[in-house]
This record gives sequence, structure tokens and C-alpha cells, in this order.
Amino acid sequence: MNINRLVVQSRKIHRLCVWFMIVFGLAMLISGMKLKYPNILFFIDPRLAVTLHSTVATFFAIVLCIMMVTGLILKIHPGLQKFFNRISKSKQA
Repeated sequence: MNINRLVVQSRKIHRLCVWFMIVFGLAMLISGMKLKYPNILFFIDPRLAVTLHSTVATFFAIVLCIMMVTGLILKIHPGLQKFFNRISKSKQA
């Protein structure tokens, strides 16, 4: 796979994961607030908040791991690009 194609796909996945993190983070924030302060959001059942929080936490962790991997690819891309350019120049010479 071409390194530039990998970086473009990683950037797209990373941006999509940002939106998932925002949505999952808000869901965890609301359910966590309900668990910590039961008087706030009195219309939400505490058992529902526990279930929602534990379910969303799994997806949050998966998306966070994907985001870490794609972020690492984006971070090391300039170094990899220089490395592959040096190799291709040495083969041409």
C-alpha cells in the first residue's frame, strides 16, 4: 500500500472517530452526571444511566484505540516519508 494512501485513509478515519468521540463523550457525560448527582436530571432512571454508561464506555474505548492508531500513523508520516525518499534516492544512484 502506498504510504500517502495510508495517510489519507488514516486522516479520514481519524476525523470520523473525532465525531464518534464527541457523541459518545456527551452520552457518558450525561449518564455520569446522573450517577454522581442523582438530583440532577431527575427524569432519567438511574438503572438506565448505569446501563448506558457501561455500554457506551466499551464503544468509547474501541474508538479511542482506533483514534490512537490513526493518530500515530499521522504523527510518524513525515519521518516515514523522509525514510522512503532516502531509500528511493539511494536505489536510483
